[in-house]
Amino acid sequence: MGARRAAVTGLGIVSALGSGVEEFWSGLVEGRSGVAQILSFDVSGWRTSRGAEVKDFSPRETGAYLRQAAAQALEDARLSASAVAGPRTAVFIGTTFGECLGLNRVMDEVIAGRLPEAGLEEAARPLLPASLSAGLARHLRALGPQLTLTTACAAGNTALAAAQGAIEDGRADFALAGGVDLFSPAIFAGFNRLLAVAPERCAPFSAGRLGLIPGEGCAVLLLEDFEAARRRGARVYATLAGYGLGCDARHATAPDAEGIARAIGDCLQDAGLRPQDVGYVNAHGTGTPANDKAEAAAIGAVWPQAASRPPVSSIKGALGHAMGAASALEAAACCLALARGVLPPTINHVAGDPDCALDCVPRARQARPRYALSNAFAFGGGNCVTAFAAPEPAAAPAPRACAGVVVTAAVAVGPARDPEQEARAALPERDLGLLDAPIAYALSAARLALEQAHLAGGERTGAVLESSGELAAQWRFYRDLATGGPSAVEPAQFPNNLANAAVSRVCIIFGLKLAAISLAGAYPSGEGAAAFAWRLLRRRGSGAMLAGGVEAGACLLVLETEQDARSRGARILAEFEVIEESFAPEGAGDSSPCGCLAKAVRKVEEGGRPLDYAARSRFGGIVRLRLKPPTSS
Repeated sequence: MGARRAAVTGLGIVSALGSGVEEFWSGLVEGRSGVAQILSFDVSGWRTSRGAEVKDFSPRETGAYLRQAAAQALEDARLSASAVAGPRTAVFIGTTFGECLGLNRVMDEVIAGRLPEAGLEEAARPLLPASLSAGLARHLRALGPQLTLTTACAAGNTALAAAQGAIEDGRADFALAGGVDLFSPAIFAGFNRLLAVAPERCAPFSAGRLGLIPGEGCAVLLLEDFEAARRRGARVYATLAGYGLGCDARHATAPDAEGIARAIGDCLQDAGLRPQDVGYVNAHGTGTPANDKAEAAAIGAVWPQAASRPPVSSIKGALGHAMGAASALEAAACCLALARGVLPPTINHVAGDPDCALDCVPRARQARPRYALSNAFAFGGGNCVTAFAAPEPAAAPAPRACAGVVVTAAVAVGPARDPEQEARAALPERDLGLLDAPIAYALSAARLALEQAHLAGGERTGAVLESSGELAAQWRFYRDLATGGPSAVEPAQFPNNLANAAVSRVCIIFGLKLAAISLAGAYPSGEGAAAFAWRLLRRRGSGAMLAGGVEAGACLLVLETEQDARSRGARILAEFEVIEESFAPEGAGDSSPCGCLAKAVRKVEEGGRPLDYAARSRFGGIVRLRLKPPTSS
């Protein structure tokens, strides 16, 4: 019996080109642009004034975009809301900034003196990124696994990767997955202060390109098992064939061609493809000089002969850079390209840059590729590439081998009086850069965990961390903007506003290149991150992951495949298994404090008895784990 395949049977889209599949697709293939003068806030006196806003949509809230796109995806898949209610539907949503406008309104109350600064954290809690997947799951009564992934501009693809796993391993019959972000004055100011924004238009891979154009939007894809979709007569746009992860482990904002090439190669390996099988690449293609040069070099490394390179287009000239929604919108474009036999163009493209020697599809083109890749790269160097296959029937892939996973380190740190000072004292030989408390806690715990596991960085080790968001950094940045204007904000502060700042810094400082995954911090001890790492390692069959949570301290495990741990003679603390991930709409409340998961591992190690461990998130998620004493080799 073959393995299950994840088929895309529904698309929901809210974009600067319009809402719904047909408005979105016709705008792309006709070469229209959604970029215009910004109207949602006053940009008088700013360095630039153009963006790709969603028009004629109310209310202007992240959750509203998400609910609308999900409703479209269900209608497009010819499914009722009742069909996806229950424990067999999963929800995975990617975002960079979550409910940013609502959070800014709360901050305005502090600035105006109507809310004490000490009350900011409590007032902001319902608006944290974890509320997005939980809110949609609650809205649909979807009771299966749910996560908000905060891997910045790779978040949409990372959500799709999580959904593919849930369908393939039988945890879900349906999965709603995608990405959503709105842009705000703070986001616009951040990109402008980094001098990354073009004054008029985004021209990916072009000679003389000047930068990105900020955008916004949402795309939700409905995934289900391919055979089940065929039995119910569903239209299949494409199947999700595989994904690749990686981390540059180099710089907070500068991309690295080698890291990008590794992620593309990892995707091809996961999907069982050769480079020559790929007939189209939807590029990250932001239009910045550095990003496009690095991405073109990575494509050249995977396809060394220019004649063998597949056509490459970027749709960010039309949609702007929609951040956490970008790769979800681009995944939808890949599905439509495969299903309809048309490659969307790179609008505004001007040939002539020798560093971007690609076939950039300047106009829409008839083509019938069997496989397409969608590239997504984030601040901090976190990369995720997805592979889609044309929907024609094909032999089901062989079932994936599932490796056993063990714990080789378990540590907890904090709370500390001065976590930044402690991190610098613990790592005196490293340039840690600009720190805040979450980043400092993560670095201190990572150092201890890697030392305890006797692991170094490299391509076989990665990290997945949960964080409730960089609220203190966001507050400082927004306060400076609101009281002093765009010139008052510090450019170096902007990357620390992103919820993936802690995991990115850990990977950069310790050279972890396997993956850099950030989850919204619904579980302070990191049980959701540990479950994600467990599934990733079982799928890959090798490697190690730092996994845990950061909040008023940090709790980190090192998880490894059992074979790798035994082959290097590591001390195994416990065997690790995920029993269940689910959602209880009425179950939101207090979660286990930071450190509980590490204590549970120690209890098993010291007591020599198995332990079933359950954690409930603040927003209703449930993770059940089983820890067992290690068996002798």
